[in-house]
Amino acid sequence: MPNYIVGLDIGSSSIKAAICTENENGDFEILDYAYVKSKGINKGRISNPDEALLSIRECIDKLKIATGKDITDIYVGISSEYCKVISSKGHTYVDGIDSKVTKQHIENAYLDAKEIILENDEEIIDCIIDYFETDNWDYKNIRNPLGIQCSVLTINLNLIISKKNTLNFFEKIISGAGYNFKGVCLSIDCLKNIFLSEKTEDSNVAIVDIGAEKTDIAIYEKNKLKELAFIPLGGSNITKDLAICLSIDTNLAEEVKESYSHKFSTPSNGTIKVNESTFDILLVHDIIEARLLEIIDYINKNIIDENFSNDIEKVIITGDGIAYYENIDYIIKEKIGKNVKVFTKNHFSFEKSSIITPISIVKETHDRLKLICDQQMLWNKRVIIDENNNKSKNVKKRGFSRVKAFLDEIF
Repeated sequence: MPNYIVGLDIGSSSIKAAICTENENGDFEILDYAYVKSKGINKGRISNPDEALLSIRECIDKLKIATGKDITDIYVGISSEYCKVISSKGHTYVDGIDSKVTKQHIENAYLDAKEIILENDEEIIDCIIDYFETDNWDYKNIRNPLGIQCSVLTINLNLIISKKNTLNFFEKIISGAGYNFKGVCLSIDCLKNIFLSEKTEDSNVAIVDIGAEKTDIAIYEKNKLKELAFIPLGGSNITKDLAICLSIDTNLAEEVKESYSHKFSTPSNGTIKVNESTFDILLVHDIIEARLLEIIDYINKNIIDENFSNDIEKVIITGDGIAYYENIDYIIKEKIGKNVKVFTKNHFSFEKSSIITPISIVKETHDRLKLICDQQMLWNKRVIIDENNNKSKNVKKRGFSRVKAFLDEIF
């Protein structure tokens, strides 16, 4: 294992990064995180590479200062906008004197699962291991097959498919900022490390990440990724609506939105005053409500389109887009008709709830690298484990257990 792992989430409103390590007990531990305002990024896409590179450098520099680490390698979270998921099985015969699964058998099954037919403009950018199966009835749904005695080993993968040159694009951006690009993780799927657990193993769950200008959706059946969806709408659309309808600039519109959000579900006659400007409360409410309900409707339609609506028992909402509106969980529950839980920055004790995304990216990367190191398992040809023998400096530590603790009461 490398001494530390850095994950980066490139968003339209902010760029976030987190750094983790493995403590003396072998447990995942968050060292610190950082975020800066995004520049050169529009709807999750890089519109001005020069400005985007400066924002990335600024964010990582803050992380360097906070931890004292000489950061060189970065893993990047990627939006479901770029991706689709395909389930695939790979098989291999287990031969040998004792017919026990070895690293080579796992690699053979892994490579077999990747042998699928793609469109000419597509490539596999990530492979997520769901579970392993064997023809040994005692081992049908397992995480670690090494040493198991069987005749046939089967691996179940979720292949993340994107347009060709997607990896090269992100590599160019990260290397342009002065860092080594180590690979990508599907951001919305990384959130399963935060929100899914043994308590959701018998449930179907939708995780919805609502950002500034886009919404990512992942649907899980018994903790296994089944579908992805993307909506080009987010919290900034509400800001733009306020700016247009109230004839004000977007900065003031953002302040109006934030000032009113804490009393959104209890509108009344009167006015709201923001920075010496006065606005009709009911007008502000109606503008926000119209766009808010549209976003919720799109989320519901995407779940229905994937034919999972009747089966989904829980919907988890996260992100900074709409989470801070008063009683938003009840509003969404009324529209969607599901058990809804909305997570805000207060649940995580972070300045922004979206900080949880880069933390989930480093958690996902840590678990995969640990799998490689502990079990000698293939993950991705782009992953190279670098040994860094520099001793860790004293830094502020944030244990992953703190992030997970409050989730026990949800399900």
